[in-house]
Amino acid sequence: GDHELGSALFAAGFEVFDYNMLDILEERASIRGMDLLALAGGFADGDVPETAVGWVKMIQDNPIAAEQFEEFRQRPDTLVFGVCNGFQVLTRMGWLPGYDIPLKTKPQLQQNKSGRFQSRLVSVRFENCDNVFLEGMAGTIFPQVWIAHGEGYPYFPDPDVMDQVRQDRLVAMSFVDFDGNPTEVYPLNPNGSPLGITGLSSPNGRILGIMPHLERSFQLWQMPWLPKEWRNLEASPCLRVFQNAYAWLMNHEQT
Repeated sequence: GDHELGSALFAAGFEVFDYNMLDILEERASIRGMDLLALAGGFADGDVPETAVGWVKMIQDNPIAAEQFEEFRQRPDTLVFGVCNGFQVLTRMGWLPGYDIPLKTKPQLQQNKSGRFQSRLVSVRFENCDNVFLEGMAGTIFPQVWIAHGEGYPYFPDPDVMDQVRQDRLVAMSFVDFDGNPTEVYPLNPNGSPLGITGLSSPNGRILGIMPHLERSFQLWQMPWLPKEWRNLEASPCLRVFQNAYAWLMNHEQT
């Protein structure tokens, strides 16, 4: 998973550094000075139940890591992307959907409603939210994108928070049916998420967390089916998510 994500970022123009958490905990590496923090998915810690809990504890219980991650979050010139396990980490740390929302009321990614690990192709739609990664992509439907997770169901302990997330346009991505409408029907919605929600944005638009693995579909040959209007493209539209991030950072650096 980390190699796939690194490849997508490299293709978008980034210089990529692949760090293990132990590299940071043992001070062999640092995220200080980095522009984008990308938290990968793909069987982190063996993908045991509640993998993100262990990952988050490694960050929060270690002063070195905790300080670096908090400094990174507070900087105005950084971006954060989390996919699958990485998305779970961002919700567990309270970075999504909004840092100021009380942690106990924030959505947590729990076991799929099916009770099973789901690995399949799904259709997803990018929603209308002000997120750096999704610039110009609102309403775009990706007909076949990989998902592979056992804990992708976003449980909202407080219905008011879910309403706030929708009203503030923090829903970044939804599972959709064959007509392009958000769905809760299995297996089109593989984890049973309410309203098909499968991605969240931070209010400042600089943090994005999603369950589907766009990094596994950024090249055309990785997609088993393409709409006719996409077949002459040089790369899959999934790559634009990472290109948007690169463009924002370059523009921010120049200003």
